[in-house]
Amino acid sequence: MKNERIRTGNVKVGDKFYTSWGYDQTNYDFLVVVAISPTGKTATCRMCKATVENKDSDNRFIDELKPSEPFGDMFRMVINAWVEKGRITRDELRGQYPFCVDGSMENKRVGTFWKVEEGKTYEQTAFGYGH
Repeated sequence: MKNERIRTGNVKVGDKFYTSWGYDQTNYDFLVVVAISPTGKTATCRMCKATVENKDSDNRFIDELKPSEPFGDMFRMVINAWVEKGRITRDELRGQYPFCVDGSMENKRVGTFWKVEEGKTYEQTAFGYGH
């Protein structure tokens, strides 16, 4: 049985998701789910700030990030789930989201977000070391 994608999943209010992007540097954007549609096919979200939790003070080139509190405009994302052997193996959100530091939907980009793993940090190129 091959993997298949379905239009619903195990997404709950309060779940945080991440996406990574960049050229010659790594950047992360985080969001949090604030509501789920009655059909379970879309989620209303807000962007999430990130706290820097550097464990290795010798590595100035990397910031270790964890998502924190929500900010900015609300926006809707489509919920997808990947199913393998009848079991959901990965939830994702896809759609337009704010692409600016204030969380405004005035500037948008399209992307796919994956669920944040509990306790995991995400390594981003430190400020001033990318382009």
